[in-house]
Amino acid sequence: MLTTITAIAIGIIMAVVARLIAGRLAGLGATAICGATIAYLLPPAFSFRVSEPRDIAALAIYGAIGLVLASPPPAGWKRAPARREPAWERIPAGTSETPVDSVIAELMGSDLGERMRAAGIAIDAGGFLPWAAVEAADLLSDVLESALHDAAVRQISIYGGRRPGDRRVFVAAYHRWPPPAHTAITIGKRHEDCEALAFPGWPSHSRASWFENGCGRVYQISREDRES
Repeated sequence: MLTTITAIAIGIIMAVVARLIAGRLAGLGATAICGATIAYLLPPAFSFRVSEPRDIAALAIYGAIGLVLASPPPAGWKRAPARREPAWERIPAGTSETPVDSVIAELMGSDLGERMRAAGIAIDAGGFLPWAAVEAADLLSDVLESALHDAAVRQISIYGGRRPGDRRVFVAAYHRWPPPAHTAITIGKRHEDCEALAFPGWPSHSRASWFENGCGRVYQISREDRES
């Protein structure tokens, strides 16, 4: 009996290993092969005619366990995917950058956020603002206040970019979204081709401008990268 239990335990282990390494079909195959091998070795040995009732019961239990271990998970059950941190959430060490979503969360709790909600304005934002948190909130607040002067704004999208020598953030205040089908819209321009926008108290390394793209106004905020 000890030999039977040992053989069954080994068979279960092999079925589990096959299931984990090669999938469900491999697990089922390992279960069937091990079951047949055990039956062949049980008395009378070297035949598939198992005679002892306890051996028959042991084989039945082994088969049931093997099928359970090798079967797919119940319907509706899903393995939780490993959380992969989005690349834009990883702030490079030693830099003064702030995730846009954290600044938006702060601003939405202010009077500015209440006015945006009252106006029914949706915000789509992601990426970094190339400033420390307090400075980023002040700069973005100024630009959003300017955008709110246009009562037709219904959607605000915030996205970032980089050019040689500066990092840039775009705040697109759209009158209509999505834009008409088969319509190309401009998402960025050189500051020289835009209207300059000045706010009091802004740091000397940061500036803003804007242009119209047919669907609304696009504000550009840039921070000059200076050599240390």
